[in-house]
Amino acid sequence: MINLEPKTSPRFFLIYKFIEIEHQALKEFMQENLKLGQIRPSQLLIEYPILFILKKNKKLRLYINYR
Repeated sequence: MINLEPKTSPRFFLIYKFIEIEHQALKEFMQENLKLGQIRPSQLLIEYPILFILKKNKKLRLYINYR
């Protein structure tokens, strides 16, 4: 466990920047799954890292690392 100083909170920042095709794939995933009700907006202060894996059909697969 990491003890924080009083009146402080952990800082969060981007691990890496998306390229345009990854940004578009994420936007499409979010819009489609929000509309279907499979995901919902989060109110958490923490985020999980995501990666994109190139599939054989040249499309990107979203991978979420929950560890």
